[in-house]
Amino acid sequence: MPSLFYSTAPAELWKAQRSRSLRRLNSIRSLNLKEEAEERSLRHLANVIDRKEVSALGRQERIKVEKAIVNRVAQEGWYGRQRKTQHRANALENDFRTRADEELLRRERSAEQLVQARALRWAALAGIDIPKHATALKSRQMQEWKADKESVDHFKRQLASEESALRRQEARARERQLLKTLHGIEWGHKQRRFGNARQVLEGDFRARAAGELSVKEDRYQRLLSRRRSMSDMLAAEANYLSREINRLVGQKHSKCAC
Repeated sequence: MPSLFYSTAPAELWKAQRSRSLRRLNSIRSLNLKEEAEERSLRHLANVIDRKEVSALGRQERIKVEKAIVNRVAQEGWYGRQRKTQHRANALENDFRTRADEELLRRERSAEQLVQARALRWAALAGIDIPKHATALKSRQMQEWKADKESVDHFKRQLASEESALRRQEARARERQLLKTLHGIEWGHKQRRFGNARQVLEGDFRARAAGELSVKEDRYQRLLSRRRSMSDMLAAEANYLSREINRLVGQKHSKCAC
């Protein structure tokens, strides 16, 4: 009976120690799996933060390019309108000068023709009723003067209407430019507000992400220290078990030899 007790007790003790060691190894494996999952989640969060930072930088560059394009288009449109208005004014001025020169030339020719006609009439009126022909000549001169005056008045009215149309066009162009300028100022104000809000949100997101990273890093360090302590404890326990088994085996052999 004593020999049976001494032969079964070390085996039961070894089985109990082995079961405890297996449970601890399983707990260590589960801790390792949890730590690996935490590391993967930390890497995923870092990748997400990097992608969001890259996308934010891309949006900022795109907004800068769009603002530059809008400013360049507005500037080119204003210069184009100015050139068009200047060309129109130059064309009207050249047209006015051309028509004025043509009118002066026509008047000079009509005056020369009138002088020649008068000379021919006075030469042909020898021995004819001069007062009657003088009255007819005066009436014709009045009609020609009225026709010339009407043509000049019509030319002045046409020139005034063209000048008023040009002034209205310039006023409308100034109004459109003012509206576009006001719209650009409002758009810039909205862009600045959007940029400020985006910066606040990005700062909040980065602060929260940094806080979460620090919390997870602290947890990871605690888990790592616990893992190391468990590994040290298991190593010490394995050494103890090996020493106990060797001692028990030695005692058994010594008793069997006796």
